[in-house]
Amino acid sequence: MLSTLFKRFMTTKLPRHKSLVFFNNKGGVGKTTLLFHTAIKLSRKGFKVALIDLDPQCNLTIHALGEAFFNAEVPAKTAFDVFAGFVSAIPTDVDFSVPLLPTRQYPDVVILPGSMYVSRFDAELADCIKDANAGEKRGFGETSIFARFFQEKARTDEIDIFLIDCSPSFSTLNQVVLLTADYFVVPMEADCFSVQGVENLGSILHRWKESWKMGAIAQSKRSDSGVESRFVIGGQPIFIGYILNRCSQYAKNLSKPQRFWFNKIPDAIRKNLSEKHTKNGLVTSTVNAIGSIKLYASPMKIAQKDNKCAFDLIYSGKKFLPETTRNGQYTKASEQFDVVADKISDIIQKY
Repeated sequence: MLSTLFKRFMTTKLPRHKSLVFFNNKGGVGKTTLLFHTAIKLSRKGFKVALIDLDPQCNLTIHALGEAFFNAEVPAKTAFDVFAGFVSAIPTDVDFSVPLLPTRQYPDVVILPGSMYVSRFDAELADCIKDANAGEKRGFGETSIFARFFQEKARTDEIDIFLIDCSPSFSTLNQVVLLTADYFVVPMEADCFSVQGVENLGSILHRWKESWKMGAIAQSKRSDSGVESRFVIGGQPIFIGYILNRCSQYAKNLSKPQRFWFNKIPDAIRKNLSEKHTKNGLVTSTVNAIGSIKLYASPMKIAQKDNKCAFDLIYSGKKFLPETTRNGQYTKASEQFDVVADKISDIIQKY
């Protein structure tokens, strides 16, 4: 045990791996793109980063590995294979052999590829949550699948941070993902639906956390529970802030509709997330955005096609070139994502 801890101390940046979910109950806010760009910046700051694609749309996998990944003659294993044993005719445990694959353009960043079939696990997990809340061992075993997979991959692949992408729904799968995570970030736009998504998330997550605390956590602490701690997920994800996407960096440049909703965001964040789902010392800071990312429509599309980040493109005449040098607005994009990565890095090392 001591040798394992010493090895981790010598080879990773964090003494313990951390998991972070990008989530909002509002689709189309650029969640996946923000996550991918943030991951690359965190990697360049010395963290070993693993992307976890748990969205059935698999957009993160396509951005990281390209569409050809899903057309391979010999399909690679995906997130579904991690827990496929739980929904098979003969149940088995987590498949820890499913590898994390190097991303196409950034091999130091790895990914657990997504699958459209991950949603098949929803019905199974709904029963497992009920079982765990009733103190049944089976429930703890299945609700801890991601926590145990992360623990193993942190050890074998020396991962510092797992960045998790999931759908914008309140599915049972997302419930388990959020209750497993150490932290969550909320991507937003300055619009009505993003604000409503924050309100929904605040109330639903509060209910999930309280139910898990009063049910499964309490049951696991009984002297006769027989449940090992590695099978009990924490159930207390910490809100560390929001990212304002597709918006001017400066409020004075907002359009009138954007300004109206922009002005509502801090209060919505404070009431629904900062006061309910963060830690002392973070409440005030989370009311303000971790960062603001401007609208980079064309370069983002080209970056996705080339499996790269927008700040790794340069502009030449009317053509975007996938080069490692940057100019003009792409330097600005790089700076904006540096701010996001720096703030996330600072928080996860302190809390």
